[in-house]
Amino acid sequence: MSNRRIILSGAYNVRDLGGYDVANRNTVRWRSLIRSDGTHALTPDDINTLLDYGLKSVIDLRTKEEADELPSVFFSLIPVRCQVVSMLPDGFFEMWKGGRSMADWYNFCLAQAKSGIRNVLEAVHRELTEGSYTAAWAKIGPESFRHWFSACLAYATRM
Repeated sequence: MSNRRIILSGAYNVRDLGGYDVANRNTVRWRSLIRSDGTHALTPDDINTLLDYGLKSVIDLRTKEEADELPSVFFSLIPVRCQVVSMLPDGFFEMWKGGRSMADWYNFCLAQAKSGIRNVLEAVHRELTEGSYTAAWAKIGPESFRHWFSACLAYATRM
């Protein structure tokens, strides 16, 4: 399988993260981890596409405030286990004073999100080891996700 893009009308940049390299020369199993932007505007056809794809669980990485403002459509679907596991602490956006670059932003995120990163990684691990398919909804692109996830893994192991 090589086409990672999943076309939906109510979400953009939905991708299967299968095939990416991980530790010990392994790769992420196809159809086990999906990333996307928000899930609040998915259409009934989008939902059916994801269910047909094997979606069983959604881990919403937004803050509680963001999830309350635009709730995921999956919170009302019984066959899908849905949880908000924000890696950012309450009041995070008020703490950000700005910076000069994306590197400043990512460094700030990592510095503020120590326990949240661990919670996210544990939630993803729990879902993947239980044999269910997982959608991790991040707000960053798939290429940067790989670097971000690797950085989080390295960072979390030092906590």
